[in-house]
Amino acid sequence: MNTTIIGWTGSILFSVCGAPQAIKTWKDGHAKGLDLYFLLLWTGGEVFTLTAVLLENASAYLVCNYLINLVWLLVMWRYKLYPKDRS
Repeated sequence: MNTTIIGWTGSILFSVCGAPQAIKTWKDGHAKGLDLYFLLLWTGGEVFTLTAVLLENASAYLVCNYLINLVWLLVMWRYKLYPKDRS
């Protein structure tokens, strides 16, 4: 099997892992159940790994994975820092 297909498949599967939580956070209008340290560690891991991947000119599927995860994280951070007013 072609390693590029395996890489894209794994990358897509990893990148959609954050979607359910980001969608739930968006629908709920808050991220009260998400620990601040969890978000900090996840964000740090994504940023540092994406930086390394870009500096090493790694495969596009890795860049895609980390960028999509950063989008999910941005949604969660938005509602963690600025929850919707439910009054």
